[in-house]
Amino acid sequence: MKTTDYKLFKINKLNRIVQTGHIEKLKKSIEKVGYLKYNPIIVNEDMEIIDGQHRYFACVKLNLPIYYEVETWDINDIMVELNSTQKWWTLTDFIDHHAEAGIEWYINFNKFKEKYKFNQTATLSILTGHKNWAGKIIKNGDSFEEIKYANYIAQTVCEFRELFDFAMSKTFIRALIKVYIKWGHREVKKLLNRWIRIKKQVNVMDYCIVFENILNKGRATRNYISL
Repeated sequence: MKTTDYKLFKINKLNRIVQTGHIEKLKKSIEKVGYLKYNPIIVNEDMEIIDGQHRYFACVKLNLPIYYEVETWDINDIMVELNSTQKWWTLTDFIDHHAEAGIEWYINFNKFKEKYKFNQTATLSILTGHKNWAGKIIKNGDSFEEIKYANYIAQTVCEFRELFDFAMSKTFIRALIKVYIKWGHREVKKLLNRWIRIKKQVNVMDYCIVFENILNKGRATRNYISL
């Protein structure tokens, strides 16, 4: 069913608090891809919104018709059930979706991940150059510039993985990428050759300090490496 008579609907006080920020996000999403009529809001016989109140307000603001279904279940039971089973899309869901849609970058992402047997975090760090805002780009289905060093870093991580388990951590990989971007693959190779001096650290900066100490050992002060 659908209607443009917004006054028919009521907000139930047992439902979650309406968040303005979420309404705005839904508005932008609806404006981009359109409102999906097969995702109606759910109301009880008194027209109280049980599920979909944010979608309701977004459609009101956009002056769109409200698609809805009337259910006769106990309102307390259905609210708990709907909100406890609702699952938001993960980055993996977005990546797989865009890959299925034929977007080349995401197809290559999954191939790269499978080739090196990496987890998503490691793959994402290497293929995006450890960009902190990568998640937003992925949700939009946009692509990244090709990272030319990705395969070399991946191969190096695989070699480190044989030596210690923390080689797959996001912090280690990001520090390794910093070395490569600033100083090239020769210095990364030196780290691999001197792996025995590398210990697990808490964050990227701590790894960078360890790497600096390793790479600067025996080097003239004027040629010191700094990350």
